[in-house]
Amino acid sequence: MKTKDDFEKIIIGLLIELGEDEDNEELLKANKDTTLYGRHGVLSSIELVSLINDVEDTVNTQLDLQLILANEKAMSRKVSPFRSVKAFANYVEDLVKEES
Repeated sequence: MKTKDDFEKIIIGLLIELGEDEDNEELLKANKDTTLYGRHGVLSSIELVSLINDVEDTVNTQLDLQLILANEKAMSRKVSPFRSVKAFANYVEDLVKEES
């Protein structure tokens, strides 16, 4: 069973890949406390959507699941689960637990 730390590593790895592709120093320095979106976020809205899709694909492939990360539940939360690497990893862990 994957843990929150495993999901953080997946998200950070994908951010670093994006940073390499775009030659973006902020993304290359990504860590669990990195703010993904918003005033101090490192991603544009399109990059965030792409990251969510990439994480979804990676997790579903690795765990043989059919999770949908950008669902109604996520969008209706008062605080976005996509605001930081840590929050995103916690959210993915919760969804995986629900599926198991």
